[in-house]
Amino acid sequence: MNDSADKPRKSLRQRPMLLGLLVFIGISVGSHYLTRLTMPHRHAQVFECRGAPADGAFFNNACDEDINFRYCLISKEGREQDVCRSKRLKPGEGVTTYLDDKRAMGEAFSTVVTWACKPPFQPDLVSTPSSSVRKRHGCRRPREGES
Repeated sequence: MNDSADKPRKSLRQRPMLLGLLVFIGISVGSHYLTRLTMPHRHAQVFECRGAPADGAFFNNACDEDINFRYCLISKEGREQDVCRSKRLKPGEGVTTYLDDKRAMGEAFSTVVTWACKPPFQPDLVSTPSSSVRKRHGCRRPREGES
């Protein structure tokens, strides 16, 4: 005799853990795609495009498309002494001003921070999703006249 034929099949309502898991996954995936539509600048940052130095250029664009790249040399002497530069890099192109800026900082140089965004978005310090006061490295919409 087949015991499974005698047992009624459980529906999703009778399995609350499975239903809860499916709802959680649906909300997570749905919110990800919703923010891609409503806030594309939050998804514009690219991490994999920084290539090795070559021919006197640093932070070469290793991607097959243009990127808007930014580097900030952080000073030991305070935020006012930091040096930040942004540049649109074509594939294979790099930054040539980095070594000059680093030499000019001299002993005050502490570290360098880099990040890049897909055009037309610009790399900048942006508000976090949970706080308009706290800033992080991210991408913002271009201002009037910026490309």
